[in-house]
Amino acid sequence: MKKILAVFATLALAVAAHAAPALSGAMAPAPSGNGYSETMTWTQAAACGTVVNGSTAACTGNVYSCSGTCTVASTSNGCTSTTSTWNKIASSQAAGGPYTDSSPLGGSVSYCVTNVATGGGWTAQESLPSNVFTQTFPLQGPTGLAGSHN
Repeated sequence: MKKILAVFATLALAVAAHAAPALSGAMAPAPSGNGYSETMTWTQAAACGTVVNGSTAACTGNVYSCSGTCTVASTSNGCTSTTSTWNKIASSQAAGGPYTDSSPLGGSVSYCVTNVATGGGWTAQESLPSNVFTQTFPLQGPTGLAGSHN
């Protein structure tokens, strides 16, 4: 009976660890980059902090960005897509954030996060992607204008 319960507990953790975190963010003026920053928070999967066979699943977050309005493959671990190029911009972030992108590119930028679970039967297992959060930043103006007169 104990073995059956342990199997069900491990199965529940496996399903929950692959659940996607929920992502949200807010744009604010920033002193660097294009003059704006993006601070994001997310909700970790229920498996984070779960004890299985005496071991607790600890989670951190990976943060990804993509230029433009991007999509993710919701059935693959990590923020990946066949139509969008995602770049990991931060890893080992605190569970739930916050994370601040202090110099986002101008125009539309999409963000995605994943859980990375260790312990509780997991060894650095990356989850399915979160929802995609897209923010539009004002484009930075040109700089370095110079001229000469004759």
